[in-house]
Amino acid sequence: MLLPLYAFAVGLTACGLAGSAMEIVCGGRLAFAEPYVTPAHIVRSLAVTACAGPFMLTNDALAARREGRIGTLALLSWAARRLPGHWRSASC
Repeated sequence: MLLPLYAFAVGLTACGLAGSAMEIVCGGRLAFAEPYVTPAHIVRSLAVTACAGPFMLTNDALAARREGRIGTLALLSWAARRLPGHWRSASC
């Protein structure tokens, strides 16, 4: 049981480091938009999404909340669905 949790933590750490490095190099917020994801460069877009997809999704969800496109309840619902299944309690 500890090994999957460790792998999950390592994956999130690697995703965060890759995302932060991409933000520093490109000088912009990481998102599912230009210059990170573009139809002209499919392979590069897939590589970027594979490396930093969760980081990109979190940035987009927080930006949508700040702009008022989604509410707090929707943001919390999104976050709850991203938690591993064994962290949630069925009795709540």
